[in-house]
Amino acid sequence: MKTAPAPVPTGEWLPVVVFAFVVASGFGALGWNVTTREMERLATAITLDGEVIGTLEACNRKPRSGKPPICGLRARVRYRDVDGQVHVFVAMTGRVPTRLGPGDTVTVIHPPGAPEQVMVLSMFFEWLISGSLWTLTAAFGLAGLGGLVSALRKIAKRRWLARHGEWITARDARVVRVRVPKGAAYRPFGVVAQWVDPRAGVTREFRSDPLAWDPSTLIGLAATVDVLVDPADPRRYWVGLPSSAPGG
Repeated sequence: MKTAPAPVPTGEWLPVVVFAFVVASGFGALGWNVTTREMERLATAITLDGEVIGTLEACNRKPRSGKPPICGLRARVRYRDVDGQVHVFVAMTGRVPTRLGPGDTVTVIHPPGAPEQVMVLSMFFEWLISGSLWTLTAAFGLAGLGGLVSALRKIAKRRWLARHGEWITARDARVVRVRVPKGAAYRPFGVVAQWVDPRAGVTREFRSDPLAWDPSTLIGLAATVDVLVDPADPRRYWVGLPSSAPGG
């Protein structure tokens, strides 16, 4: 082994950190905005008293699989609006608990100026709105935070290896195609190389981070690549390839 001649540059990960922070902040703000807007709309909705006057059976569209349609009961609800006019509507499936039947009283709401969006309010439905929106807010925020934490962990590992690691030369290096997850940055290339650990007497395989450029010319005919490893645990390593093409 040979001592690392220079510290590993970590500045190339700065855009990743900034992007992850922006994503976490953006999704968190979006989720918070949607949540508060929906809760405000629910709080400002016109609330009226209604009565279930009957039920009717309704079926969804026949699935493409050829299976029979799914049918269920929907409640016919009558209510009087603020102008004293009587209306009857059929409550959507899932917005009325199945225990409701003719003669039961319900709370009917609709946004101001939009009586066509009338629905029956239940404690379950109110909880479902708030719970679902808060869950989405947390999920989006945690997704962005997870990306930020992952980038910071990579930076920490690179810096630790730059101070305590050693460079080795891995051979039989070859370029491989990497599967790009949906929604991830397009980095379809990677490098796989092997090195015989003289201390353990085993052959270890190293894989580079996904790359956006083809490193074939950098590997060269010698098919070697420098790898920075932890002397005490070679399973911790970094393949010494820049994230962008040299001179690009």
